[in-house]
Formats: sequence, C-alpha cells, structure tokens
Amino acid sequence: MRAHPRASRPRPLLRRVTAAAAVGGLALGGVAGCGGEPPPTLPPAGGETVEEVTASASAEPSRPASARPTERQGDGPRFPADLKVLYQARPASGDAAAAIRDFGRFWRAWWYAAATGGRDTRYRSYVAPGSFLGGTGVFAEVVASWKDSGTRPTGTIRAHAVAAAGGDGGRVYLSGCGDESKAGAKNVNTGQVDWSFGRSESSRYRFRVVLARSGGTWRIHEYRSFPADDPAGRECRG
Repeated sequence: MRAHPRASRPRPLLRRVTAAAAVGGLALGGVAGCGGEPPPTLPPAGGETVEEVTASASAEPSRPASARPTERQGDGPRFPADLKVLYQARPASGDAAAAIRDFGRFWRAWWYAAATGGRDTRYRSYVAPGSFLGGTGVFAEVVASWKDSGTRPTGTIRAHAVAAAGGDGGRVYLSGCGDESKAGAKNVNTGQVDWSFGRSESSRYRFRVVLARSGGTWRIHEYRSFPADDPAGRECRG
C-alpha cells in the first residue's frame, strides 16, 4: 500500500486511514474548492431536519422501544438527494451522551465536506488542534482525495452501533462501526457513478475514538479504525 494515495477515485475509508497513519497523519490545512457540481444547500439557521429510523430487528437485539437506537439524517448540513449519511448510536447519559452527540455532528459534517469538494470545513471544529499524530489527519486526507478525484460520495454511508466504551481524565472513549458498502463515487462533471467504491473488502470497519471537551464541544483527539475482516473489527462484519 502506498503511503500517500492519490488514486483515480477515492478509496474506502479504511485504506485511507492506514495510508495516513503510515506517514504520521496530515495537517488539517485548508482545502480549496473546485469546479463541477454546486455545493448542496445549507439549511437555514435553526432549521435542522431529523430523520429517525428504528433499528431493524435483525441488526439489533430486541429491547424496549424507549431504548432503541436511532439513525439520524440531518442535524446539520443537508446532503444531496442521492446521498444519505446516517448515524446510529446507543443510549448514553452525561458526558458520554454529549460526546456521542458531538461525534455524530462531526460524522455528518465530515461527509458533507467530502460532498462539497472541501468547500465546507465545519468538521474541523470537532477535531482537537495538533491531534493529527493521533490519527485525525486522515479526515483532511479523505476530503482532499474526493476533491482531487473529481468525485463525491453517493448512496448510503452509515455509522452504527456507536457507544461509549469508558472514559477517564476528562476523556470519553467511543467505539462503533462504519459501513460504506452501499456507497459509490459520483463524477461531479459527468454524473457517472462507480459503485465498486462500496464493494471493497475494507468498506466495513470498526472505529475507536477518544474525545475530550473543549470550549463546550467534545473534540476528537484520537481516531483508529480496523477492517471488518481483522480480529479487532469482526463485530462490524454485518
């Protein structure tokens, strides 16, 4: 695997995480806009829309309705009609609930940045300054790889089973699964979609995140992910 990927199309997240780690991460510098599709429309202030979908019985064990996790589309930017970015988290309370909420906001803002060719940079406000050696440098690289390839994500990108996995010293540890198996890469000029993007062996993965509160926001200090076919990622195979 090359340490500094620049393929003809973006590679699934796990490949990009590994590449970024190999070079010690990338600084979260500015990413200039490019031609092609206009950026999706931002919602008016206070006009966030939320779509809540109850988890299917096959995906989660039965539990009381009040405790079912939800998937949210919205809570921030509005994506193109052909792109869904979903976030499914398990119930939590206190600091864990706040950290899960802010990671979900980051998740949607990050993929919105990819959908706009880097023109929207709100995801950076959820990343701790100077944390790229903790794996967060991959975030900017992912956005840049979409822009450089002249494509944007389409289909469905999902984070699910996101849950608190402990915490200490003012930090919260999260674990969850990423699923890009139903996503494609859409050429911003021709509209052609390459669905092989989601068929990669690394399109499903497990991630682990360390967040700490700063200025009222829980920011990401460390990010690591593991392909679903790795022992550390086997819980995210389905």
